[in-house]
Formats: sequence, C-alpha cells, structure tokens
Amino acid sequence: MDFVPCGDIHMILSRRRLKESEICFYIAETILALNAIHGQSYIYRDLKPENLLLDIDGHIMITDFGLAKSVENLIDLNYSVCGTLQIMAPEIPQKIGYSCLVDYYNLGTLTYELATGKVPVFEEKDRAFLEAKNPEFGNLSADLKDFIKRLLEPNPMLRLGANAGLKEISAHPWMAQISLSNVRIGKVQPPLRFDPGSIKFRSFDPVKKNIDSIHKKCASCGSLNLTSFSFYGFETEESYLSTLELIEKSANEKVGTMAFFSTGASASSLNWEKTKSLESPTKVHKETQKNKHEEEFESYEFETGGESIADRFGGYHMPLAKSMKFLKNSKQPKVTHI
Repeated sequence: MDFVPCGDIHMILSRRRLKESEICFYIAETILALNAIHGQSYIYRDLKPENLLLDIDGHIMITDFGLAKSVENLIDLNYSVCGTLQIMAPEIPQKIGYSCLVDYYNLGTLTYELATGKVPVFEEKDRAFLEAKNPEFGNLSADLKDFIKRLLEPNPMLRLGANAGLKEISAHPWMAQISLSNVRIGKVQPPLRFDPGSIKFRSFDPVKKNIDSIHKKCASCGSLNLTSFSFYGFETEESYLSTLELIEKSANEKVGTMAFFSTGASASSLNWEKTKSLESPTKVHKETQKNKHEEEFESYEFETGGESIADRFGGYHMPLAKSMKFLKNSKQPKVTHI
C-alpha cells in the first residue's frame, strides 16, 4: 500500500497517474456509495474527483451533497438544470427530463478522469464522446475503453445501467477484476492510504503573560488609538458618571472626545437626574423615538427592481443612544445625532 500526502482524489491525480487496478477499486467503492445514495431516493448529480475524499484507511468518501436531489422515484423525470457543466449528462441541458441515469453518465466521466487525469471533451451539439478529441483515451485497455464509452452514451436509454442499474454496471467485463462483494465487506485492501504525518500545523503566537499593563492602558486610554469604540448601555449610575469623567479627562489629554447619541443636550450638561428615569441609554426615547422609527420603517415597501435597497433605506435612522464613538482632534465633547 502506498501512502499519499493528501486525502483528495483530485489532488492525487495532480501528483501521479493511477493504475487501472487502483481505478477499479475506487470505481467499485463509488458504485457502492451511489447504490446507498439511490437507496435513500436521492440523485447525486455531481460525481467528480473533487468530491471524492479518502478516509484514514484509504476508502472513498463522497462529499458535497449540495446538488443532490430527493426524488419519490428514481425513474421519475426531473427538469432542473443542475450539475457541473463540463461533465453534465446531455439530457440535463436539453431539458427533456432526466432520472438517476445521469449519475451513471458521471460515473463514466469520473472513470475517464481517474484514468487520464483530464476532463473528457465532448461534441458541442449532442455532447457525443469522440476518441479523436480525447487522445489520452488511446492509452487505455480495451475493456476500460468500452466501460467508459458505454457509460458516456448520449442516449440515456442505451447507456450502461439503463436496464439493470448498478448491477449491470458492476457486471461489465472491466469490473471482473475485483469482487464487489469483498469490497463491500472490507476484504479488499485500499491501494492508497492517506498519510496523517503529512499534515502541517501552523503555530500561533502564545498569549502574552503580562496582560495587566494592557488593562491599565485600556482603562486610561493613554496610548490607544481608539478610532471606533462601541458599547451597549450602563448597568448602574456609578458606571455612567465614571464614564463621563473619563470623557472629560480624555478630552483634556487630547486623546479624543466621545460623542453621545443623545437627545440634543451637550455632554457637559448631561447628568444622571435628567436620564435616571430611563432604565438604560439603550431605551432613550423608548415611547417617542421607537414609535417614530417603527412608523418610518413600515412606510417603506419592499419591491423588486427600481431603486436599490441602499437608496430606499438611505434616510432611515436607527434609534438613539445605541452606541458611543471616540472622535479625534476635538477639545469639547460634541453631541452627535443619528
């Protein structure tokens, strides 16, 4: 068993070519995975190397079910255009309806990518697979060529698996080199194994031990460049008054001034007696401003087209006294209204 420094089939293909025996193992496990997905009445619709990962033991894991679709019956027709364009089954963009047979088509594109390391090239008109446009195809064995070509049949009714599903696919001569039953019960050893020793961990800077000095600087605002600072509400009267003292001290030291989102009174004349009737600054104008803004908000209509949401809400104002900001180069505290 070979160890690989990555657990992504797509990344493995960028580093080395896979042997046909290795490809057969991964296709066998993918068939079992598709059988489980279809057994839960889902169509996968995006089978490709990027969505195949290796677990720690080297077994296939299908990921990314963002394009999977729940269906009542696997043979029911679906009409939504969905999937990766380069490997999409031809019946999907033609909008003639498709079933779970699109997953069989992607099983063919997956096999081709695992065998050649490239995405197959198709005719633009009917998405037919031509060997002339895929020179790497000539290097494969006859059975593997037949397996891929029959899966890439543009007509879904003639595609490999159209008659008996995944059992028909697993019965193809190219799949005879591996026992699907032994793969299912874990008796076949994976050809590649992910090397956990290849994982690189990036170290982070340790937390500074002397954090008391940081708290002191923050408390005095001595050497901090506070261009934007926000808080929500005061718990007590004492915390409110101490904050006012800090504002005046900061202004005198030219560190900055604080703008209160208040009713219009200056910060120097603002005192607790005028505001203690309110439960907290976050509830300033609770009855007047809140109702005003609710009426203003309700006056807007949500429409599609026309002016943008940014233009429509350009004149909308948030409730007052929600936050504070430090402003530079101002000697006296200023009152700022939202």
